[in-house]
Amino acid sequence: MSILPVLTQASKTARDAVSTCTFAADDTYKLVLAAVLEDWTTNGNQTWGHTDIVILQKVIADCHKVATGHRPEVQSPVYAVLLKGAMDGWVKSRALAAASTA
Repeated sequence: MSILPVLTQASKTARDAVSTCTFAADDTYKLVLAAVLEDWTTNGNQTWGHTDIVILQKVIADCHKVATGHRPEVQSPVYAVLLKGAMDGWVKSRALAAASTA
C-alpha cells in the first residue's frame, strides 16, 4: 500500500488550514503539517475534511490573537508554543473522538 495519497492529503489539509494565516506562516505550516501527520500515525486518520480545516484555522487564529497581546519581541515564540500545544490537543481530541465511536 502506498502512503503517497495520505501524505498528499495531509499536505493539502495543512496548506488549506494555513491559507488564511498572515503571521509566521512557515512555522505555522510546519506545526500544522506535523499535527496532521501525527493524527494519521497515532489515530489512523487518513482523510481530513472541511470541518477539520475550519477547526485548524480557528485554532491558528486564536493562537495568533493571544500572541499579539504580548510584547512584539516575544510574539513569535509565544505563538509557536501556543500553536504546538493546541495542535497536540487537537490530535488528542481526535483520538478520543475515534475511541468513543469505536
